[in-house]
Amino acid sequence: AATALVIPSTGEGWGRPHVESMACGTPVVATNWSGPTAYLNSNNGYPLRVSTMQPAGPWVDHKWALPSEEHLVELFIEINNDNHSGVINSPLKQRGIQARKDMVDKYSVKAFRQVIRRELLRIERTAAADARLLVQEFMGYEEHDEF
Repeated sequence: AATALVIPSTGEGWGRPHVESMACGTPVVATNWSGPTAYLNSNNGYPLRVSTMQPAGPWVDHKWALPSEEHLVELFIEINNDNHSGVINSPLKQRGIQARKDMVDKYSVKAFRQVIRRELLRIERTAAADARLLVQEFMGYEEHDEF
């Protein structure tokens, strides 16, 4: 088993390895920029500070985050110390437990089913209202039809 997943990248989309690791209860160290900011926080992992922003190659007005090497070393030391502390309920273990809970609560099939259900009901209500307007409009034209 891994102690932690460490991905000090300049930017991520969603970050599937991050989410999979967290779902398994393994804390993540990741640059506190772009995709991972949607789910990674100091309660369920180790957001890595950004030391500076830099141009993102040919993409005008886009930036990449340069992760802080100093902070990364600090996090490695913290994780190593927690891992070897002998404390059963260490901050490292607590972050892993919280990471799993957050992933299950927010991104499980059950959670997505609820989101999709709400969206489908919203679409149904909107479509029904639109359909009523179309029927009313059609009926209004029918009354004035010359045929």
